[in-house]
Amino acid sequence: MQKDTDLRNEFVGKVFTRLRVVAVKAVGVSAMRLVCVCVCGTRCEAKAHSLRSGEKKSCGCLQRSVLGDATRTHGRANSRITGYADRTYGIWQAMRDRCSNPKRKDWHCYGGKGIAVTERWNTYENFLADMGNAPAGLTLDRVDGNGNYCKENCKWATRKEQSRNTANMVWIEHEGVTKSIGDWIAATGGNTSRYYARLKKGMTRKEALGLTTKEKHNGQNQDR
Repeated sequence: MQKDTDLRNEFVGKVFTRLRVVAVKAVGVSAMRLVCVCVCGTRCEAKAHSLRSGEKKSCGCLQRSVLGDATRTHGRANSRITGYADRTYGIWQAMRDRCSNPKRKDWHCYGGKGIAVTERWNTYENFLADMGNAPAGLTLDRVDGNGNYCKENCKWATRKEQSRNTANMVWIEHEGVTKSIGDWIAATGGNTSRYYARLKKGMTRKEALGLTTKEKHNGQNQDR
């Protein structure tokens, strides 16, 4: 039998389809249950193996939604398992995971930096009501890259716009002139994709921008 503490470490705070695990509950002597909150707000219990395998996906509302129960559709009435509504749901899940799961590779850019999701968006219905379904070709973007995920700070944007916003958050000084990386890219006639590709090859920011061909190192590189 898996110990209570092991289950807490593995499951509490994690999201499985529509269920977020909030606690571990002992039932009897040998049985353990995970207490979950569904995106519809309903609390329920599930076995660990049911969540791992995907057998348990919701409090039961998912099946009712697929069958066409108009009273519990999570804003996805008559939608099939593919389509904008379901893509939006995936974006919502990924947003929350980036800010709550330290095991993610990009955790340091989100939750690790203190970026959080507004409490209102702990339920999918509220997120959908505030942002609507994700338009084709657009993804969720924060206007202030250092701010939290909330209605006032989020918009649907193209990936190019997202890259530009990220680039505009970092400032570089060169020969007495200070500009954002986005402005330097525009001034040098480069493009964002080439800039990030050069960074991946190990270039410094100035080298990637084409501002210098050889970086001077004085114990610590300030332009990385």
